[in-house]
Amino acid sequence: MASESSGRTFQEYLEHHLQNLVFGPLPEGHERKFYSKGETASEKEIYCQDKNMDYDGEKYCKETLSQDGWYLANNKTDIEAMGFGRSTLTHSSSQFFWVEFFYLYLPELPKTFRYTNQANYNYSSR
Repeated sequence: MASESSGRTFQEYLEHHLQNLVFGPLPEGHERKFYSKGETASEKEIYCQDKNMDYDGEKYCKETLSQDGWYLANNKTDIEAMGFGRSTLTHSSSQFFWVEFFYLYLPELPKTFRYTNQANYNYSSR
C-alpha cells in the first residue's frame, strides 16, 4: 500500500499499479525512472547504485536502455514510448488469462463436447 515510508501518495500508488503490467517494446536510448527507496538522499543514491542506475537527486533512479527490448511499463512515459494502442502492446494480466485458458481449460473442451453429444435428452417422456 501507499505508506509514508514509500514516499508515494495514494494517488501515485494507484496510478502506478493501474498502468503497470503493461508489456511492450521500448526503444534503445529510452530513459526509464523508478522510485528510489530510502529516507535520506544518500540512502536513495546507494539504492540506485546497487541497481546500476543513476540517482536524479530527488526521488528517482534513472536508467537509459542500451538496446531495444520488451519491458513492463513503470510509468506513463514508458507507456507513451511503447505507443499505447499499438497491436504489440498488451496488458500482462490479459496474457495470463489467455495462457491459463489455453493450457488449463481448452484441453477439457473436447471431453465436454463428447459428453453432451453422447447424452440422450428425451424431454417428451416427462
